[in-house]
Amino acid sequence: MNKLTLISVGFAVLAGCKGKEAGKPPPQTGSGQGSGDARWVEKLPTVTAGDTQLLIQFAIGLVRIGADGSIVVATAPTAAPADPRAPGDPFGAAKAIPVAGLGEALGLPPIVPRPESAFGVIESTGSAGSDAAENPADVAFARLGHPVAAGGAPLPPKRATTAFALIHANDVSGGVMVFADATASAGTLVDVLAQTGGFLAVRNGTKLAALPLALDRHAPAPNAPHKAWFEVRLGPTIELEAVPGKPIPVESIAKLGEITKAAGATAVDLLVGPDTKVQDVVAAVEQLRAVNIEAIGLGRAPGADSGKRGDQGPRVLAWDFYMADVDQTATEKFQAALDPTYEPMRECYRAALAKTPDLGGTAQLAVFVAANGKVSGAEAAGVPPALIACAVTAAKAATFPTGGTAGAKVTAKLGFFPR
Repeated sequence: MNKLTLISVGFAVLAGCKGKEAGKPPPQTGSGQGSGDARWVEKLPTVTAGDTQLLIQFAIGLVRIGADGSIVVATAPTAAPADPRAPGDPFGAAKAIPVAGLGEALGLPPIVPRPESAFGVIESTGSAGSDAAENPADVAFARLGHPVAAGGAPLPPKRATTAFALIHANDVSGGVMVFADATASAGTLVDVLAQTGGFLAVRNGTKLAALPLALDRHAPAPNAPHKAWFEVRLGPTIELEAVPGKPIPVESIAKLGEITKAAGATAVDLLVGPDTKVQDVVAAVEQLRAVNIEAIGLGRAPGADSGKRGDQGPRVLAWDFYMADVDQTATEKFQAALDPTYEPMRECYRAALAKTPDLGGTAQLAVFVAANGKVSGAEAAGVPPALIACAVTAAKAATFPTGGTAGAKVTAKLGFFPR
């Protein structure tokens, strides 16, 4: 089996676990490593995913979340014990620490944010003009991606996810194991996983069974601002929403899989409420995996606005700004000059919607700018004539920085969304 090189974690829905012996693992290189004798990991359990046996190798530390929300950490010993196979509690000398101290306690490297681009977003592997990285995980995470900064009013709704998981059925190496009590707060678990990354495993009867999900501490790759994402909110009630849209009530976690599948989701943000427990998250993840959800984001549900993120009225957004033969700083100035035009476009769009409900689409906008900063022409394509008129009329009223090359061309994608 291949070895996972991301930081990984396993968690059991019990407050601890007695390990059984496994063969001594070969050294592996992960995102972090313990500094002492790696043989202590031999006390840790072999886990399974269906019929596939998984061995968590070269763990760099353990985290345990108690039913009361306490968090303790045990790291690899700095010196080999007299008998490395002797039974013992790795948390015996562990001390409670705050979530913010997990990275330092485990020796994890800092999280480096994925850079956003002013010129493009990840939409599909190898698509022309995209900024897709060579790592295919970036493309998969983009399905959960935070919308990139976009001009227009209002901006895309804010996302609440903090940790992101992809399907992964291989061995886990260079990681952290997190043991969480089934009755512990799911919010605490989410906070821990956001700091440590993760590989999820759950107690199944008397066996420890792994969920084939590998968590990444990094935020997902940026995605197009017009793309909706699916959000499941666990709380007193359960809701599924393609944000921004109207929430769909879910009768129970047992019904979550079929409703998510019917909605056509391939990636889902799973957001937990203040009263959600770890066992609820496990049950929801099992439902989502059963209908082949490819990527899962974990986070806390927004507060009072959790049920008000749907209908926002008509939106006009612009992204993928581009100017040939200029540096990015110049492009940002020209982008800012277009921002005041989106509110007039939105008012025009609102009037058009009154005549034609559900009118919308994505246009390619081109604005031609003279050296004096005046617009010498504008054109748009890809949407109905009424929306082309809205875009062109407003764009012609823009005033751009002076001193540019005569005939400069600013292009952008322009989206009209009824909600």
